Amino acid sequence: KNPFSVDSDLDSYVKFTQISPIKKSRRSRDIEVNPIITNIYTLFYAMHLVFEDLLVMKLNYEIAANLSELLLVLACILRLNEYQDYYWLKFPHLQEKFGPQRSQLSTFIPKVETLHRPCFFCDSPPSVTDFIGKLITLSQFDQIDLEDEPLPVYPNIVSVTEHAITVISLFCEMFSIPREKAITDIPSTAKNFPLSISLTTRPQRSIKADEKVVELMVASGKDKNYLSQLPEAINLYLWDALLNCRESPPTDWSEECFNLIGRMDLVDLVRGRTRQLEKSGNSEDETLKLLFPDDIRVSEANRMLASDSPIEFSVVQKQGATEEEHRDDAHRHLYLLNIRTMAMPVGRGAICLRTYSPVIGESFEVPRLDLSGRALSEDRPIEYSHDISVYPWPFFHNGVAAGLTICASSANNIIDSTWINYNRPRSNIPHGADMRDRDLTTANTNNEHAGFLFALGLNGHLEKLSLMALHDYLCQNNDLTKLAILLGMSAAKRGSRDTNIIKVLSIHVDALLPPNSTELDVSGPVHAASIIGVGLLYQSSGDSHISRVLLEEIGRLPGPEANSHVDRESYSLSAGLAFGLVNLCKGGSITISSSDQLRLYMLGGKRKPLTAAQKERYFKQDCHRGEEEYINTHNTSPGGTLGLGLMYHRSENESVASWMRVPDTQTLLEYVRPDFLILRMLSYGLIMWNQIEPSEEYINKQMPKIVAQHAFRRNPSPTQTEGMVPNPAATNSIDYELVSQAYCNIIAGCCMAIAMRFAGTANQKAYETIHKHTKMLIMLSNKPALAEQAGRPCIESCLNVLVTSLAVVMSGTGDLGVMRVCRYLRSRLTQSCVFYGSYMAIHMALGILFLGACRYSLSTSPESIGALVCALYPMYPNHSSDNRYHLQALRHLYVLAAEPRLLIPRDILTNKPVYVNITITRQKKNGEMEQLKLRAPCLVPEVGSIENVHVDDDRYWRIEIKNKDALMKCLSKEHGFLSVKQKAHSSNNQLVQNIETYILQNMTKGVMKCRKSSALSECVREDRVVQYSALNELLTNSHKVDIRFRCLVLEQLRLAITLRRNGNLADKINLLKPLVGEYEDEIRKNESEKGWVDHMLGKKDWTNASAHVAYLINLHGLKSSDMDDDLIQSLIELGTS
Repeated sequence: KNPFSVDSDLDSYVKFTQISPIKKSRRSRDIEVNPIITNIYTLFYAMHLVFEDLLVMKLNYEIAANLSELLLVLACILRLNEYQDYYWLKFPHLQEKFGPQRSQLSTFIPKVETLHRPCFFCDSPPSVTDFIGKLITLSQFDQIDLEDEPLPVYPNIVSVTEHAITVISLFCEMFSIPREKAITDIPSTAKNFPLSISLTTRPQRSIKADEKVVELMVASGKDKNYLSQLPEAINLYLWDALLNCRESPPTDWSEECFNLIGRMDLVDLVRGRTRQLEKSGNSEDETLKLLFPDDIRVSEANRMLASDSPIEFSVVQKQGATEEEHRDDAHRHLYLLNIRTMAMPVGRGAICLRTYSPVIGESFEVPRLDLSGRALSEDRPIEYSHDISVYPWPFFHNGVAAGLTICASSANNIIDSTWINYNRPRSNIPHGADMRDRDLTTANTNNEHAGFLFALGLNGHLEKLSLMALHDYLCQNNDLTKLAILLGMSAAKRGSRDTNIIKVLSIHVDALLPPNSTELDVSGPVHAASIIGVGLLYQSSGDSHISRVLLEEIGRLPGPEANSHVDRESYSLSAGLAFGLVNLCKGGSITISSSDQLRLYMLGGKRKPLTAAQKERYFKQDCHRGEEEYINTHNTSPGGTLGLGLMYHRSENESVASWMRVPDTQTLLEYVRPDFLILRMLSYGLIMWNQIEPSEEYINKQMPKIVAQHAFRRNPSPTQTEGMVPNPAATNSIDYELVSQAYCNIIAGCCMAIAMRFAGTANQKAYETIHKHTKMLIMLSNKPALAEQAGRPCIESCLNVLVTSLAVVMSGTGDLGVMRVCRYLRSRLTQSCVFYGSYMAIHMALGILFLGACRYSLSTSPESIGALVCALYPMYPNHSSDNRYHLQALRHLYVLAAEPRLLIPRDILTNKPVYVNITITRQKKNGEMEQLKLRAPCLVPEVGSIENVHVDDDRYWRIEIKNKDALMKCLSKEHGFLSVKQKAHSSNNQLVQNIETYILQNMTKGVMKCRKSSALSECVREDRVVQYSALNELLTNSHKVDIRFRCLVLEQLRLAITLRRNGNLADKINLLKPLVGEYEDEIRKNESEKGWVDHMLGKKDWTNASAHVAYLINLHGLKSSDMDDDLIQSLIELGTS
């Protein structure tokens, strides 16, 4: 039996009142000593608070109804009229059951007024609904005086009335009322207990208050299931608070907060989970289709850089040529094609940068570098007849290209020393194969694995290599493997000054070894790589000892080693670049002697006297005897020039920058090698960083007058005058070849400086300036009379610089203009001036243009600029094994300057990329804020300059990212994916569809249009499906609910209808109209809206509360001038009547 139930006949209560006077006297004495009777007010009050706590949860209505019977009997006994009315209004059926015995129950305890009442007992019953209604009334009616309407304090029984206190606390936060004042714990002994508080400020709702509601719900462990258990009106208000926060929630919320408001897109952002890239590339393909929906530029770029399949070509057989001669022509053509093919991996590494996620247990396969071909006129393939064992570097680049595809973020937990060892090359050659083929295949495989190791170092994975594995690799008799390990470890640990790595590097750099130590026989490329590794390891450290050693190494004389005279220019350049990296942007703190020494290396002069140890050490040959006294600038000038440029980078030091200016007379110009002018212009731009402008005027300022006047102005021979304007000022005293070469190199150097300054920005002015000069040089190369004035090799070298500069500015954009230039330049197979280095530059430009499948771009931070200077050194090799001027492995250092920039909105439901409008606020150079409105997927500016990014699209919920770390995390660890959630739409909103169907079936034409538009616009615009579903359920079920609980539902309806958002109650009323089904017959009986209203005005016999409410809604919605206030007042009157 329910413990709260009371006998239905009430005989027991009547018997108590019909006893003799003697027994009454005895009972009175018992009451005086009975502790239950003595504390009956406390017990009653406690049970009432439990009753309120039960009413807060819909599942407890049945228990609350049973308890109300006991409470009503006690209220009658204690003669608490307000409590009696309160219970009868909650459950009207109690009036029939207990109404006749009310007078008899009031005499059950004589002198009840003499019983002790605790200080916290209130004559008016505490009510959760009334408390909430009071807050709403005070917030919505400004004419109410706060002093005349104090807010009742809600009492709390600790650990008993938790449901009620939770709801009260949430509404206090919602209306900005201090919880500690509105809720007071009932004390066991207390003399003063506040029954109400006077508010100094009017309760007001705000977004900040609604955010606190969400935070309190999460702190209390409440979720969406909890809301469904609350009464409809309370549920409605809390949902309103949650949905108000949905548009622009705080970015520092927890995952639980975002989940509560239904922003699953932000849940993904907080979780930071890394989505694995699909092997099939579907996700990448879908993104690229959104980026380039109208063409196949990405497929074309991949085709131009593919080197894993035989080359198909066609050769027209010359008239009269024999089959043997035709076959020789095919072999020659294949040779020219293979020169281009061998340079493809350098660009393929860029275009495929970090696009593959490795899988545990699967071996990593390096794509084959296929140098065979198939002539379309032949039935069988044509094998490459040259000895490819003399071409180790193309296979090294092929290994680097394969290793760079590994995604850095997703591979962190996979790649370790065991995984690297698992992917070491293993011989799969048949046992009976020719020994020469076996050795050749093994060598090429080892070279590819060396490149693979170097790529792991560039991506930061090589630092996980164990010491034993490191030792094994360095002991191999393969120079490229040693080079890859030393340079890769330094790149992975750059700027760390790791002592273990510097010990390994010192073994290969004799200048870092103690005196009289045993020197290793180190090859030239390994020696150069080691010195660059020192620069990377000590990057931006300014270490004085390392700087002094590197400074001496720039002017190093050839020693007694057999190979010390080989690739000296490359070693000197590497030492200069390493010095610049160590002292990057530290020109102001470096001693003047270092600057003077670098200037001496750049301009030449008398060498400092050698010490006795140096004289004994250096090997003296006739060809080097002059270097003992004077510096050989052919070796030292590049390293000294770039060392100064990097050391004084962004210093705006005009004194040092003046050293870089081009001589303004022909005599002085003759003392400078023309190709060194590129380096001077580049270093000038690095120093005077803020003065670089993407304009023609900037280039003209750097051009000496003699060069500007006489370049390409020599009068041609009589057979070449057609279409040319002769130069009347031409004299024999002008060296036209000199000024023409200077002109080309100055333009190339200035454009390279512009490219560095605007790297990855897609600056249109920079693009147009460089593109203009690129077309000019292409035009010059196609006119023999003009090309001969500067020399085709000079024009070709400058063209290589310009095409890479174009790609640097537009990196990651996939620009068609740059792509067309690259496609044209790589098609010049038969031109004599086009060598392996030209194809390397073109393919690098193509790869950087589509860097990382257009997910990456280049940064302009000082460290990134240093890496780009190393990678884009403007002298390219003549053949695939050429390392004379620049170490080929350094061409891949652009990876250190690459940063993820592509922001890809992805629908949280479909998991597919979508178009979304975003707004980016960034800081300009002058400190001003600039807003960029972009359509994502798109490349965003550099993260360092971005203040915030937010989704600014009416179709999707707003997301704002203010934290740069969060943005970088989204771009890198999440591969640029930003989860977005689409707002509700009529096509997928079931509630809207149901409303529309009902209107079409049951409404007259006069009201159909306005009702339909109102309902659809309200749901679609605010996406409050859950909220209006609660209203729908509240109205349609009000006449179906158990008769005992109908007044509770009406009370919730009266409270719910007071919900107003931006004062626009009319839209919500219109939305409610078609959901009430009690008066359908009356609507259908009338032809016009006016007649229907008149009919409703005359109707008085209401049998259902829901229909009566519907009548009032329509009446005041059509007739009242002050709709909101009158309607609310009518509903209040309806509830109290």
